[in-house]
Amino acid sequence: MTDIHVSIGETTLNCRVAAIITKGSKILLHKTKDDAFWGLVGGKIMYQETSRAAIARELKEELAVDVHAERLLVVAENFFAFKGKQFHEFCFVYQIDDGDNAIPSEEAFVEQGLMYRWFDKNELPYIEIKPTFLKPILLDMPSQLQHIIHAEPH
Repeated sequence: MTDIHVSIGETTLNCRVAAIITKGSKILLHKTKDDAFWGLVGGKIMYQETSRAAIARELKEELAVDVHAERLLVVAENFFAFKGKQFHEFCFVYQIDDGDNAIPSEEAFVEQGLMYRWFDKNELPYIEIKPTFLKPILLDMPSQLQHIIHAEPH
């Protein structure tokens, strides 16, 4: 299957999924070694794949765990620039509670070239998280589905 990732003129259109993975008061974030910011675990949705199936597949690929996406928290339309390219992205963010401890519980670990770290909620105000609309959501999880239209500042 092919990722939903299309170049249209100077802009790239993406369809992504991401997971807010919690374990008690901790939230799992990841980054590449070259990035200065942290983000949610996730990836692109494939053509003819549901967002719920995509987040399960991504977590299986990245962390070798089988998870159930409990609930959809956010549908975001995000406009941003990254590495000199413009992006228009649709992102579906699911809540996942790792109560069964399937995901490594070490404070920090590396899997498939990505750095992962469990952050306590009280650490989140002091770190850079992208997209920036996520930080308030991580600090105060919404009880209802949120639709966000967001443009990152240049």
